[in-house]
Amino acid sequence: EGENSVLFRSSHEHDDYSYGYSVRKVWGDGNEKHSSDSVTVNVYFSCYVKFKYYDRDGDKREKKETLTDVPYTSIELTSKRNWQGAFDELGNRNAEDYVKKYLKKYLKNKGCDLKELKEVKKLSYHLEEVSVEGYTSTVSKTGDGFTITNTPTSPTPPEPDPNPEPNPPAQGTQI
Repeated sequence: EGENSVLFRSSHEHDDYSYGYSVRKVWGDGNEKHSSDSVTVNVYFSCYVKFKYYDRDGDKREKKETLTDVPYTSIELTSKRNWQGAFDELGNRNAEDYVKKYLKKYLKNKGCDLKELKEVKKLSYHLEEVSVEGYTSTVSKTGDGFTITNTPTSPTPPEPDPNPEPNPPAQGTQI
């Protein structure tokens, strides 16, 4: 994965509960400089599926496939929310429901029809921040969540001195 994204595998694959993950934003040049900004973090999932379907001719087929980077949810992070957000991991039952809806739409676009979803496993997630101009983002897994750090791509110009020294008197002969 790139620096602006992270992939992690669900450790709760075999139960029906959802687990929450926090997402925290850190600006390398100071959070206070971004009080009116917002960023979007997209969450995708991937999984192995086994399903039966009817092809375009109405023949019953069975397929094993790995679905990758299926859009799951988006999180908006802002200073008003203290640059924090969260998303719930899909529990096993919810993952099956979500994948079933996705497969139905996916197969319908190919002129096919889902008959039965037989298996969903190896669920993993991928977080990626929508690029912020002038910044490089790094996503890291931290405890029960993630931290996204944005670092300016060019050095921040120094703040002007509010109390500059007066210019020294001119030297030489004045006419």
